[in-house]
Amino acid sequence: MAGVFDLLSSEVREVIRKRGYLEATPPQNQAIPRILKGENVLLISPTGSGKTEAVFFPIFHKLLELQSKEKGIFGLYITPLRALNRDILKRMEDIAQELGIRMSVRHGDTTSYERRKQLLEPPSLLITTPETLQAIIPAKKMGKLLKCLRFVVVDEIHEIVTDKRGAQLSLALERLREITNHNFQRIGLSATIGSVEEVAKFLGGVNEKVNIVSTSREGDFQVSVETISPTSEDDALSKKLRVPSEIIAKLRRIKEIIEKYSSVLIFVNTRQMAEILGSRLSLLNPRFNFDVHHGSLSREMRMNAEKGFKEEEIKAVICTSSLELGIDVGSIDYVIQYSSPRQVTRLVQRVGRSGHRVGQTSKGTILSMDIDDVCESAVLIRDAINDNLESIVMHNMALDVLAHQIAGVLLDKGETTIEELYRIFRRSWLYQNIDYETIYKVTNLMKELWLISLDGGRLRRRIKTWKYYYENLSMIPDVKHYEVFDLASERSIGTLDEEFVSTKAEKGLKFIIHGQPWRIVSIEEDRVNVERVDNIIGAVPSWEGELIPVSFEAAQKVGRLRESICRWIRHPSGENPFEGYPMDEESMRIVVEKIKKQIDAVGVVPVHNRILIEGVGDFVVIHACFGSKVNETLGRIISDLLTTRIGTSVAMRSTPYHILFQMPKNVDSEIVVSVLGELEPQLIDNILKITLKRSNLYRWRLTQVAKRFGAIEKNGGGYQISSRKLAFIFSDTPIAEETIRELLTEKLDIKETEGVLKAIKEGRIQVCFLKSEKPSPLTEMAIQWGAKEIISPSLPVSELLTVVKERLLNKRVKLVCVWASCEGWETVRTVGTLPEYPQCPKCKSRLLAVLPYEDSEFSKILKLRKNGAKLSKEEEKIFQNGIKTANLVINYGKKAIICLAGRGIGPLTANRILSKELKTESDFYRAIIDAEKEFVRTREFWNKTLQLRGNS
Repeated sequence: MAGVFDLLSSEVREVIRKRGYLEATPPQNQAIPRILKGENVLLISPTGSGKTEAVFFPIFHKLLELQSKEKGIFGLYITPLRALNRDILKRMEDIAQELGIRMSVRHGDTTSYERRKQLLEPPSLLITTPETLQAIIPAKKMGKLLKCLRFVVVDEIHEIVTDKRGAQLSLALERLREITNHNFQRIGLSATIGSVEEVAKFLGGVNEKVNIVSTSREGDFQVSVETISPTSEDDALSKKLRVPSEIIAKLRRIKEIIEKYSSVLIFVNTRQMAEILGSRLSLLNPRFNFDVHHGSLSREMRMNAEKGFKEEEIKAVICTSSLELGIDVGSIDYVIQYSSPRQVTRLVQRVGRSGHRVGQTSKGTILSMDIDDVCESAVLIRDAINDNLESIVMHNMALDVLAHQIAGVLLDKGETTIEELYRIFRRSWLYQNIDYETIYKVTNLMKELWLISLDGGRLRRRIKTWKYYYENLSMIPDVKHYEVFDLASERSIGTLDEEFVSTKAEKGLKFIIHGQPWRIVSIEEDRVNVERVDNIIGAVPSWEGELIPVSFEAAQKVGRLRESICRWIRHPSGENPFEGYPMDEESMRIVVEKIKKQIDAVGVVPVHNRILIEGVGDFVVIHACFGSKVNETLGRIISDLLTTRIGTSVAMRSTPYHILFQMPKNVDSEIVVSVLGELEPQLIDNILKITLKRSNLYRWRLTQVAKRFGAIEKNGGGYQISSRKLAFIFSDTPIAEETIRELLTEKLDIKETEGVLKAIKEGRIQVCFLKSEKPSPLTEMAIQWGAKEIISPSLPVSELLTVVKERLLNKRVKLVCVWASCEGWETVRTVGTLPEYPQCPKCKSRLLAVLPYEDSEFSKILKLRKNGAKLSKEEEKIFQNGIKTANLVINYGKKAIICLAGRGIGPLTANRILSKELKTESDFYRAIIDAEKEFVRTREFWNKTLQLRGNS
């Protein structure tokens, strides 16, 4: 053992030598001396390069001396995930125990016994999450233990800095500085991150210098784009399994890779795609050895997948970003990315999980979906090879975070002043520009909400301060989920999150869930009722909100690649446009073929400096290679201006490469060209803020921000106020201001949009317009975006009717004999088990009332009636309703019972169906389906009518 390990104490050297650490890796060589000197360090090094040890070894060295002098928590190790907490403890606990160093984990799942133990025997090093750190800083006993804090490590820092957890952590570090007796050392860790200087400033704040230690990957980075076209065998299997042949082809390729390698991670971009791919892989081979891992699964299911993969019980895991971070799942031979990862950093992070040792090659492939996917993936791979990562965007001056941390300071200190808050918070890099006016504004709102006491410039905590602070430890919004029910089968087909329902869902909307297109029939308090549709045009993917944005720079590079391909198509002897872009022959072929078809069809291909606007039918598509945020910004502004000008709502959806508008009938598509041309760059900021405040997205986000401010109950308790009302109530408050700031940070990009509009005005970006009877190849692709590839063949009508029939025949109903002289008989039966003409076994009458199986009222009312008692109005109504169903059973037998088993079908509707001349059984069940849909559509109206009558 030589080199930097010699700087460590003999005890540490001996323990790590026994575990095979004989020679330091590059990050260890560079970081250990700096950490031992007490420098603040941001260590950036590839996965598997030994950066965790580069931090822990010098920390262990320091802890041996520190813990011999006093008791307390000397170090905090912060990770973004509880699973990472457990993983770090598992990896380092053995070394710590042999050295006599106390290490412990603290997060939301930590037992009360463990917490008490941590107070009595404080760990020298506490591993925790950002949220749990927020919980322990104000805690009286834990706060005392933190007074001797000497260092804070933030692992996977790239995962924290870009959201509000980052803003919260930046202020938490400054609060820690207030309560400690020492100016603690700050250390950050990341495998890949853009804007390295900015992240270093985030870690150190305004006053602390952070040294950047960056090491590059020693092994190769081998990844390419593959396009798998279906074979004749795939086509045959497609018909048999009722799965698109394109999907069968990709599943076949996935199967080949898994069989070739020992351990494979298959990354997808959304939780829903993980489930779809998992179910279809099982369909292809039920005995296939794999598991699924994503954030919506239970902790137990995720841990089982991790354990099974690490112990080689399973060969593959289909996962989202849940396995992107450094959770130890053992050796990984190969990574498959299913469709473009959308960002260079994601690609490097994911493929970097393979070849998880110094000097090993990281291997992977991207299975592409369409030509945009091919080009985007190729651009991202090229940038990854050249180490050209995206810039990161942080939440500067988040006001809801500020409010929460003001409450935190009050809990830390009991009382404070505006001046003291200003002094503490402006040390944070993200709040360096804070002014007194902003603090006054936020504290005044907190005072109005009874969260704090404010007298002059002095703030004091109230009882409500504790409740507000501890109920809002997490900046991640609590999202409600809506169950989605297929009206035909009355079965749940999945869930939609609250954001999708609040911002996009409405009656008639077509959307895609679990590989199928559906139309919304109605939305209830906790469920969405849907019907299957065949036409996918205009259908919105329900996972859209989960997709991370594609940068402006990446989309522009895709546009430049398109331009090179156009040049090569026109002059084949020229430079090969695919040089330097790793992709297979089939990927090149389909891209060239599609672009050639576009040229042949309309003569115009949208590229980095050319916009194509195409009107076809009710749709207008703006093809623009400007990325997710710019296209969303342009789309929202143009949609709002069109709505104002036309007087009718214009639906809009954007992707990184196009903006799709669905126009009202008889509106000339050229109006879109006119509106785009009239947009002035300098007015975009104001127009967008006005536009946003009219949107469902704004109202949804405002509700979440209001919860984080403590202005409304986080769990939705208390009075229910509509989002429109909330938007009005909070219109001129920091809540509204923060909502706009949040949206401009996460979803939109004013600066780049202004640049695009300026380039259009100056002629540096060309705008082409055409009207078409038939969509051009790229426009057709845009209209069907999100649907291609995952859509299963539509269910034949015969199968749909079979599903409905099965559901109705399996329904349980109560039958009650209403014949006047009968002694009384009732039974609960499954509809399908009944004879064609059921009768009472006691009196042989067929006069049987049909009721819900759980009904108990009708029999009591029938008994009263037979005994000559006077019935109330409501009782008479129930009795007459039962008699009407019995009359239908006399006339139509079991057919009437089947009909009455339909959802919301009463005797009047059933009579209407049964009295029709329905020639076939299919016609009968189709009539029941139509009646059920009508009930669901109109129920909301009738409920409101009844409520109004009840209130009058």
